[in-house]
Amino acid sequence: MKPFEAETGIKVTVSDAPNPATPIKAQVEAGNVTTDIASVEYADAVRLCDEGLLEEVDASILADGSDGVAAADDFIEGAITECFVATDVYSMVLAYDDAKFPDAKPTQPADFFNTADFPGKRTMRKGAKFNLEFALMADGVPAAEVYDLLGTPDGADRAFALLETIKNDVIWWEAGAQPRNGWPMSVGSPWPPALQRPDLCRGAGRKQALQHCLGRPDL
Repeated sequence: MKPFEAETGIKVTVSDAPNPATPIKAQVEAGNVTTDIASVEYADAVRLCDEGLLEEVDASILADGSDGVAAADDFIEGAITECFVATDVYSMVLAYDDAKFPDAKPTQPADFFNTADFPGKRTMRKGAKFNLEFALMADGVPAAEVYDLLGTPDGADRAFALLETIKNDVIWWEAGAQPRNGWPMSVGSPWPPALQRPDLCRGAGRKQALQHCLGRPDL
């Protein structure tokens, strides 16, 4: 922020919220908008845009890339929309406590839901995003078909049915740092920074999760 403030003389005030989409919606509906720029998750941005709560973005005003390519051609597909510009690409990964599984290791989404062969507490982000997709992949749905199925009532029901089987073994997290703060978990689906915990294995489990979640078998 400091270089921007020095160049423009504009003071930047940063506020934090567990889900910035909630106060943004409230501000617009109350006619008292105090947020100029916000960082929200893609799904929330799409919803806010669909509800007419965001200003439109003219892609022509965005700076060209360092190689001179226009922003509209420089971003990945879907990153520039009529209401927002995506800035981050992130992943959720499958991690486990290596000491809890000295022999067979959980190496795929289905193992996350297999409490018979891989017992112990699980940790998942509190919310539907990622968890529904993760559940369908664990239930054998190819990654390329997940969203088509999830767009149907049967797909959502199928995902929730599998999540129901482990609900008593799940510790929900809401902030990215929580899963690494000494939680008594055996298997988790955290953001990659949580893998800084030394007791979490970063081998086949992480690779497999990335393959399934991103559809990148070359990782």
